[in-house]
Amino acid sequence: MRLAVAILLLLTSGCLFLNPNHAAVTAARRQVRLVSDSPEVRRLIAQQEVFQPKERAEIDRFNEDASRLRQKWILEATPESARQLRELDPERYIPERTAFLDAMAQAPGVTVQGGSYCRIIARSEAMCARYPGFNSIYFRVRITSGPSKGQEGWGCLGEDIRLNWPTL
Repeated sequence: MRLAVAILLLLTSGCLFLNPNHAAVTAARRQVRLVSDSPEVRRLIAQQEVFQPKERAEIDRFNEDASRLRQKWILEATPESARQLRELDPERYIPERTAFLDAMAQAPGVTVQGGSYCRIIARSEAMCARYPGFNSIYFRVRITSGPSKGQEGWGCLGEDIRLNWPTL
């Protein structure tokens, strides 16, 4: 009997996780802003994806500078080495991404209820954090549950959206 119940629970819970309408969920906070899809937003994302190779070189340079300054702080522990490390500005290394993120923040958007299930419509390679290095990317989603059902937009994986199961 216990085995039958366990199998039933496993099968019914699997339906939730294998349903593409539940592939992702918006962040748990009260509201989540998604950037409305438009030709301009798609152009911004495509343009940012083109910058990726150049950005990788700048990220390597940032990592080298940060490592050098951390090592200097460890060895010297002077106020000057602490100041240099504190003043290391990550956004200086990724100006194109910073401009892109500013433009995305200004683009029209929709506010949806947090904790809503969503279907993944598209995935970009455009990173969506202001810190150099590999980080989250933009996903285009359609909300499939709750009062925001049917709304669509671009959100940052990890910040605005999390995956329920590995879809991509």
